[in-house]
Amino acid sequence: MLCLNDTQAKVVREAPVGAPVGPLVVALGTGRRQGELLALTWDDVDLKNGTPTVRRSLAQTKGGFITKEPETAASRRTLTVPGFVVETLTKLKAVRLKALDKPVFCTRDGGYLCKKNVMRAFRGVVAKANKALQATAEGINLTETAANSEGGVKLIPEKVRFHDLRHSVASLLLSTGHSLKAVSQRLGHANPTMTLRVYARTMPNDDAKLVEGLAQIMA
Repeated sequence: MLCLNDTQAKVVREAPVGAPVGPLVVALGTGRRQGELLALTWDDVDLKNGTPTVRRSLAQTKGGFITKEPETAASRRTLTVPGFVVETLTKLKAVRLKALDKPVFCTRDGGYLCKKNVMRAFRGVVAKANKALQATAEGINLTETAANSEGGVKLIPEKVRFHDLRHSVASLLLSTGHSLKAVSQRLGHANPTMTLRVYARTMPNDDAKLVEGLAQIMA
């Protein structure tokens, strides 16, 4: 499991809108699984309220593509997304006005996106993101070694996977003190215990805050 830091995530999400890059931006704004994003239809998207709904997931087999029900009841969810996701989907919808009966993220002929093509596009985005990060490091007089050191501008590991975008969302939210229960619901986990088991190491050590809180309570 690899998790992007906030700087890396911001650079990745600035990728251009369109297939098969579109899912990248939405993944960083939702924490959804790749199959959930690739199965998304325009009927699932409420742009006015900024609430895409997960109703199905896309699976790719030797025989082609199949859509299936979400893994659990918790996976079937409607959650508000950040403004940059709404902006991305709004621009994409404007381009797809004649193909609104097709998947949100689709091929030129309206078919489902192949995961290999999404991954190929993702690799390209990571390469461009690292060039931008390296340029930032050089702009503040950092060598490549220093850029990857603690406190420097860290480059994204080449072996990062698309699924690591989901891990990154969870890690960034939990590390900044957001509710475990709320993050669990966003990820579509069956219960917070699962979320805690996977991401416990990313959560901040708030012992000092607890002591301060107890002191105030007991004062």
